[in-house]
Order: sequence, then C-alpha cells, then structure tokens
Amino acid sequence: MIRIPAMIRDSIQNKLFISFQLILLLLLAVVMVSFLVMGQLGKASDNILKMNYNSIITSMRMMDELESIHRGFIICGSDPSSENLTLLVTAEDSFSQWLGRAKDNITEKGEKDTVEQIENDYRRYIAGVRGYQREGNPSEAVIRQMEGLRNQIRKNCLRLLQLNQDAMFRKSSATQKIARQGKSTLILVSIFVFVLGTSLSWGLSRRIVLPILRLKEATQKLGQGDYNFELKPEGEDELGILTHEFGVMAGKIKEFNDLNIRKIVEEQRKIEAIFSNIRDGIFLIGTDYRVLDANQPSLDIYRLKRNELIGHHFLEIAKDDKLFADLKVCLGSRRQVIGSEAENILAFQAGNKHTYLEYSFSPVIDDKQELMGALFILRDVTNLKELDKLKSEFVMIASHELKTPLTSINMSIDLLRESLGNDPKAQDIELIEIAKEDINRLRALVSDLLDLSKIDAGRIELDFRPIEPSALLTTASQYYKNQLNEKQASMEIFVPSEIGRIWCDEVKLLLVLSNLISNALKAIPDFGKIRLSAEASGKYVLFAVEDNGHGIALQYQNKIFDRFVQVEDGNSARGTGLGLTISREIVRAHGGSIWVESEPEKGSTFCFTVPLEPQNIHLD
Repeated sequence: MIRIPAMIRDSIQNKLFISFQLILLLLLAVVMVSFLVMGQLGKASDNILKMNYNSIITSMRMMDELESIHRGFIICGSDPSSENLTLLVTAEDSFSQWLGRAKDNITEKGEKDTVEQIENDYRRYIAGVRGYQREGNPSEAVIRQMEGLRNQIRKNCLRLLQLNQDAMFRKSSATQKIARQGKSTLILVSIFVFVLGTSLSWGLSRRIVLPILRLKEATQKLGQGDYNFELKPEGEDELGILTHEFGVMAGKIKEFNDLNIRKIVEEQRKIEAIFSNIRDGIFLIGTDYRVLDANQPSLDIYRLKRNELIGHHFLEIAKDDKLFADLKVCLGSRRQVIGSEAENILAFQAGNKHTYLEYSFSPVIDDKQELMGALFILRDVTNLKELDKLKSEFVMIASHELKTPLTSINMSIDLLRESLGNDPKAQDIELIEIAKEDINRLRALVSDLLDLSKIDAGRIELDFRPIEPSALLTTASQYYKNQLNEKQASMEIFVPSEIGRIWCDEVKLLLVLSNLISNALKAIPDFGKIRLSAEASGKYVLFAVEDNGHGIALQYQNKIFDRFVQVEDGNSARGTGLGLTISREIVRAHGGSIWVESEPEKGSTFCFTVPLEPQNIHLD
C-alpha cells in the first residue's frame, strides 16, 4: 500500500481540493438523477405519443375507409361504372393497409381480440360486397344486412380507439406520477447536497479559520506586550506549521523583551543613582512645562516634598517669569539657555544665610531627534560669589591705593620730559613716550576697575535728566575726530525727528557710547564707515553703533560682555577687556539692555535701549 506523506496529505491545498471534488461529485449526482428522471419522463412520453397515437390514427382511418367502401357499395349497386368500381377497390385496399397496421401495433390488453374481430367482420363484409357486385342491384334486406356488418366493424373500431385513448390517459397519469416522483427526488437530492456541501464548507472553513483567529488573538496580545500565551498546532498543514513558527517567534521576542527590560531597569537604576548623587539641583521638565522628576538637592533648594513638585507646572514651582521665559526659549529653540554672568544667578535666603545658584536650561533630545523636555540645572555658586565679593573689595582697595602713585609717576614723567631741555635725544624721547603710554593704560585700567567695583558694590551713582538722543550722539562723536582722520574713515549720525528725550545720566551714557565707538574704530579698516543711530522702540529709544569692520566670531558673541574677554582679531590695539562689561552694567542700571549683532567679515552692530523721559512715554 502506497503511503502518502503526512505533509502532503494534510496540506490546506489538498484539503481544499478534496472538498471541492466532493462538492463537484455531489453536483454530478444531482445531474445524473436529473437525467434519469428526464429519461423516464421521455420514455413515458414516447409510449404515449407513439404507439397509442398510431393505434388511434389507425382506428379513425379504418372507420373513414369503411364509410368510403359502404358508399361505394351502395353507389355501384345502382351505377356499376368503372370509375365507381375503382373508387370502391381503392377504399378496400386502403382499409386493408390500415388493418394491417393495426395488427402490427397491438400494445394494449384486449386490443388483439378487437382487431381480430374487426378483421373477421371485414372479411364477411367484403365477401358480401363482392357477391352482390356480381348479382347487381342489392335489395333493401341486403343493404340492411351489410349496414349491420358495417356498424359492427365501426363499433369495434371505436372500441379500438377507446382502448388506446384509455391507455394514453393511464400513461399520462403515470407520467405525471413519474414527474412528481422525479421532482420530489430532485428536491430531496438537492437538499441532501446542500446540507452535505454546507457541512463540508463549514467544517473546512472552521478548520482553516479557527487557527487564523487564534493567531490573530495571539498577535493582538503580542502587540499589547502580553507574552504569556501558548499556541498549540492542531495539525501538520501550513497553518499548523505557521502556528508553530509563530509560537517560536513569540518565545524569542519574550526572551528579547525580558532581556531589554532587565537592561532598561539596570540603566534606570544607574541613572537614578547618578541623578540622586549629583550635588547640583536638577529638574526634569516635560514639553508641557510640568515637572517630571527632580533630585534631592533640588527639593532641598525649594523646600518641597516630591509629591508637592512632581506633576506641577514649572511656573507654579519657580514663581519667576524670567525663568519660565528661558525655559520656553530652550524648548522652542532646542538649544541650551545660559544667562549672562549676572542674569543667571538666583539668590535664596534662609534666615541670615544667603545662597546663590547659577542656573541653565538644556534640552533633552532622544535618538530619534524628538524633544522630550528640558533639564533645569541649579549649581551652588555661593562660595564663588563670596570669593568674587572679596576680589571686588580687594580690587577696589588696590585701585584706590594705585591711583595716587600712578598720578605721581605720571607727573614725574612730565617733569622728566621738561628737564631734557630743548634738544633731547630721540632715544630719551621714545623711552619717555613709552612710559607715558604705559602709565595712561594703567590709569585707564585702574579707573575701569574702580568703576566696576562701584557697580558690583551697588554704589554706582546716576544723575538722571532728560537728554536729546541726537545731542548725545553728536557729543560722543566729537571725541573721535582725530582718530577718524587718521584712518580717513567716516562717521554718520541718523536720528529721526521727534522721537522724544531719554531719561538718563548723560556722563554715563557718553561713557557707553565712547566704549562702543572706540571698539568700532579698532575694528574698521582704513576708509571704513561708522554709523550712529537712535530710533523710538515702544517706551524705549534704541541706540545702535554700526561698523563695516571684520565682525565678531560666533563663539565670542555670547561672552563678549563678560569681564576681561577680548576678541582675537589680530588687532594690535588692545584694551582692558572691561569696557563692554562696564557698558552693560550702566545700561542695566538705566533699565535697558545691550546686545551685539554680527557676522564675520560683514561688520558688527552694538545695540542698547534707554527709557524715554516719563512724560514722553506712549504705550502701544
């Protein structure tokens, strides 16, 4: 016996093929039954239409020919012409032929006896007709006798006709019965085929679909992260193989997921350990500005418990619009936000103790470059602030102590220059000029240090009064005519009419403008251009000093206003590095702000704002 491999025997393709073959066989059975019923109906119809129909026709024709013979018999009795005799002979021959057909088409019970009776009566009738033809002119008695025989023959022909009509009626009834039986058979076979086909289809579809539904449920669980399920193959067909392979895949995914979870938990523990042991205060803030997490130092700084911090809006915790604005800038630009040296310090007081914290915002971006939030970092710089305070006090004291000796040295150099007489040596003059220049630089440095120390100590004194912006720019430009002529450079002033007066300390703002113009002169080449402008900007006047010099590199623009920062541009004319720092503090003391806009090799524009005179302020 040939054994079919199980994989081939149980394949879905073979199951479908066998099922369709069974359905086709059932349909073939219906067709065969239909043909059988139709054959029986056709056979019955043939019996009705052929045999009995011929017998009926024969009976009717024999009666017609009998009437023709009888008429010819009567006519020939009175007129035995050859024409009448021919008609009579023709009718006799025709009757004989139809009688022969009747004898050959006997199909019903009693039909044979009737035909024999017709044949015997016809012989007697024809013998009488021929006998009286020889005698001629038959009498009334003969005619009545002949009519009796004719009636007897006609009666038997009618009986033959009736027999076949009755047979046709019986066969018609039988045919109708066969039709009804065939119809019932077809209905029963169709119902059987329908039920069997439906059962096969349902069983096959359920056998195929049920594993698919189980695979679907398993896939949904797998997608939801539920790996605790088991799939058992129900056969060795394609679906069974697929179910087995899916179960293997799910097991491997579970192992991989468990491994990843362990790694994630370990990494999370490491991050939490690092996060908890950092001495700086750290807040993790989401893109909706709500606090997601915070370490213990940050909780200590704000004196809050974790449940009072997590999930709350950052502004609700910080209560500082400036901090919230920096946070929005960080999340909006995806860049770190670090305030300038004086702006990024937060002061906290607990009793008599002051704590100073330096803050910054850093965006948190994942591997897919999606923004997850921002880190708000607080670094304790209290010790640095104390050192800075000591440094400022030392610088102030040292500057005061140096100011008087420098003045004396400067006077001594002037006296030394006068003592050389009218014909000094060139070498002596050069040495005195170098000493004079160094003394002036030291005096400028000491002066800047003193001003900066006063600013740091909060002892800067401002004499506010209303000033016309155009007059301020004109005065500042007068100081630099000689330097402009040396470089053959040009300076223009642009101030729209009726922008109002500003509320400021004229001397201090002239110092700011002097620092900015001096830097511009150092930056521009020969035949360069400097443009001074002022224009209204809300309740402020915006001043700008623009040059077409070499510009400022991007890495210096964020720290150019810090102390002792000098741009590396190859320019031999170097300052103290404090001018922009002092300018910034003076502008801030006026309630304004200062910044720079620059591109390398395209020049720079230093801008600062000063409030308008109070009665000239018009709110938009």
